[in-house]
Amino acid sequence: MNVIISYFVRAKAWQIMVVLLILFASFQYLYGNFSVENNHITVISIKLIIISFLVVFIGWLFSIGIFLNNKIENIIKPKMHMFYLAIIIQVMNYAFYMFYFFDRFIEDRNMQSIHFMMMQTSNFVAFFCMIYIMFFIAKNLVMAEENKIIKVSDYFKEFILLLFYAVGIWFIQPRINRIFND
Repeated sequence: MNVIISYFVRAKAWQIMVVLLILFASFQYLYGNFSVENNHITVISIKLIIISFLVVFIGWLFSIGIFLNNKIENIIKPKMHMFYLAIIIQVMNYAFYMFYFFDRFIEDRNMQSIHFMMMQTSNFVAFFCMIYIMFFIAKNLVMAEENKIIKVSDYFKEFILLLFYAVGIWFIQPRINRIFND
């Protein structure tokens, strides 16, 4: 198993949450103290913190998605193509946002309508990709635990926990650790 995937799968919920909270608090501090004069170092620092947060969060989702899918028997294992595509679209959306829209938003808080429409369209697609990623992980989690084909009602609770990951990570990650240790 890949070292990064292994780290995210073996990590305790508090370890992942501490990293995410530190990055979130750093972002809030820098963005709250950001001045209109546009301090270049602050803009770069904000970008690096956002990128770090997204690497940890998307890395966690990607790692547990791959790990859980590998734990399911081949007969009932869901295909990974759409999961990979959704992850790639998420990463591309965030990269597009960070390197195209972020600078324009910092320079001029009243973005031109075409830029705003492009940003909203890409975020709309990324939203549905994130929903799919979380459904895929929730489904794979329950399938890995029960080793049978399941219905949406069987894994809807896990999906809700993943949607509200700040709370859900405390319930999802221990189950992933249990599967890893078995």
